[in-house]
Amino acid sequence: GQERGALWAAGLDGRGEVVGVADSGVDYDGCYFRDDKVEVALCLATLNASSPCAPQPKPTANLEHRKIISYRVWGGVKELGDRNGHGTMVSGSIAGEVDLFSRGGSEIANDWRASFNGVAPKSKLVIDDLSQRSDAVGAMPDDLSSQLWPYAYRLGARVHCTAWGEESSAQYKAAALQADTFAHRHADFLIVAPAPNAFPASMRLGSPASAKSVLSVGIASNAPQAYASYPLSAHLLALRLSHLSLHRFLLDHSFPLLPADFGPLLRLSAPLSSPLAIVQPKTACTDAPAAVGGGVLSLSGKVALLWRKGADAEACGFFRKISKVQHAQAVAVIIVNDVDSRKPVALGARDSWGEEAGGKASDVRIPVGVVGAATGEVLRRFVPQELHYGGVTVQFPVPRDEGFGSFGVAQSGGPTQDGRIKPELYAPGHNIRSASSDNNLSTYQCSIGEGDYG
Repeated sequence: GQERGALWAAGLDGRGEVVGVADSGVDYDGCYFRDDKVEVALCLATLNASSPCAPQPKPTANLEHRKIISYRVWGGVKELGDRNGHGTMVSGSIAGEVDLFSRGGSEIANDWRASFNGVAPKSKLVIDDLSQRSDAVGAMPDDLSSQLWPYAYRLGARVHCTAWGEESSAQYKAAALQADTFAHRHADFLIVAPAPNAFPASMRLGSPASAKSVLSVGIASNAPQAYASYPLSAHLLALRLSHLSLHRFLLDHSFPLLPADFGPLLRLSAPLSSPLAIVQPKTACTDAPAAVGGGVLSLSGKVALLWRKGADAEACGFFRKISKVQHAQAVAVIIVNDVDSRKPVALGARDSWGEEAGGKASDVRIPVGVVGAATGEVLRRFVPQELHYGGVTVQFPVPRDEGFGSFGVAQSGGPTQDGRIKPELYAPGHNIRSASSDNNLSTYQCSIGEGDYG
């Protein structure tokens, strides 16, 4: 954005800096990392290695590579790549930079993809691939203070993104102790760690984010521009929960919601605010759908949350779904698009998955909106706790920019068990667009991915 451009113009572009990243690996043949002239120096490590790497026929570091000066793989796994994609997106957000020329020689420096360069595009990376070719971080060194961070430090890194964490209920566990041990011995080294995803948010801070000398970062909502892939008519669904923990932490978070183009018009001047109830069965295809969660059996006066597809044996179009919960006196419907994990889907009056005998848009008398599967999962996980936490109420629509800066709903929060305030910093973490992995190191792809950090 404009802020990044101003920083770059002032020379704050990461030039001369090295950043360490420990995550699921990097798709380093992608255009944000690839160097056609210099190979990536690989280092194959074992989990109980006393030295950083096993003997290698090639150098384990190459300072001449334009982006990755060393790529260390843990667990002795020789098949490389980033199946998960998280490491590629994190690394791209830090240091990714579209190469000036493609292999064909055509200049792409001013290509639209350059707008997705990282915040420090001139910096270089030391990568620790902890994925062990799984969909998550699984190859963890025994002692982080002696095996993980020293390697990046020796190669010039003074900032390290330890992009993972274990849920520790805000306790001071082994990874936090190891982080503080290394930071105490290397005062010029900053470890940055995310507060990992956990429910409920308060007092669930992970490790090593709970360490005293680690900068822990929490997720905040993104700016409205980050939701530009949604139609301009999209609003944000405000999910409000009370008494989330014994500390009476109040969560007020917003999610993208796409109104249907039929039914009552959703007006910002008169938002609807009602309790949320999950419909049973999830797709509302039976003759008498009921509500579950918090012991509530009736849908009367509530916003009905149901699923587009679900796992029910019987499937039906959305007009039938809506008519069923409307007959049960629900005041509104939110449909979860469980076909796509990220985005809602537009509901039109003639949409094919709404067509059925006797169903028509003119029969819909209550507001209808659609959310993506990830949002639906958040709502589903909170509603069953309704009695214990004091209620789940949804309000929609709200202005698109109202959610900017609010805390991420899947965010582990502090304080720590000894009372320290954590996380110290919050940054946008939803709908982040950055370098993407296709889990293939021979395609020279240049794709952009969209995801959530946590």
